[in-house]
Amino acid sequence: MDRDGWVHAHNSIRSEVDAFKEVLHKLGSTALDTTHVAALQSMWGVHQVHIHDHHSNEDEKIVPWIKTRVKLPDRLTAAHADLMKMMDALQKMFHELRVGSTVQQIEATWDEYIMFMKPHLYEEEQFALPLMRAYFSSKEYSKKIGEILTASPPEAMGSFWYWLDSKKGDKASITSFMAQEGIPCFVYYIAFKAQLRVYEARFVNPMEALLAGKEWSPTTASTCSSSCAIC
Repeated sequence: MDRDGWVHAHNSIRSEVDAFKEVLHKLGSTALDTTHVAALQSMWGVHQVHIHDHHSNEDEKIVPWIKTRVKLPDRLTAAHADLMKMMDALQKMFHELRVGSTVQQIEATWDEYIMFMKPHLYEEEQFALPLMRAYFSSKEYSKKIGEILTASPPEAMGSFWYWLDSKKGDKASITSFMAQEGIPCFVYYIAFKAQLRVYEARFVNPMEALLAGKEWSPTTASTCSSSCAIC
């Protein structure tokens, strides 16, 4: 099950929130300048789209589908409402960042966010995922995965590809997953590669700049980071 697309999606969330935590810890009590604010708001914008899309996929596509054959506890989706409240609070904090601000309050709230998010992801993997695999065929599930891959925004899919197997967008990891799911290889070139570049430009590049103490702005950022292995 550790190769399941649902687990990979969760791994991308875990990696992303941990990466964001590292940035916030690095900045600490630093008084932010304009480039810090721009980079943090770009990263948050990507993460927000990613999480909203992930929850939408579960609430509207996966869970109702599983419930046609299996009884699931309401808490699995009810937890999303609590997470959304945390995200609303974080959205306000990121929106109100100004030159001279610090991220200390955001970091404290982020720690609470992680402590709620990770157990929730684990519970879904330990409870809902085994039941889904027991009561639905791999062919049925692959079709559902295809619907999600087709409809998800580039911020969400770019995160999926970038953090896949912790390989930072390595082409071999992506094509291995594509083969597992029966996705034709040409789709990588017409869709997945571009999604990865969007994610790198809007999340990875500002993240790397903040960690390295370098300036970043959306107008000067490269569309592909130096760590991208497939450009």
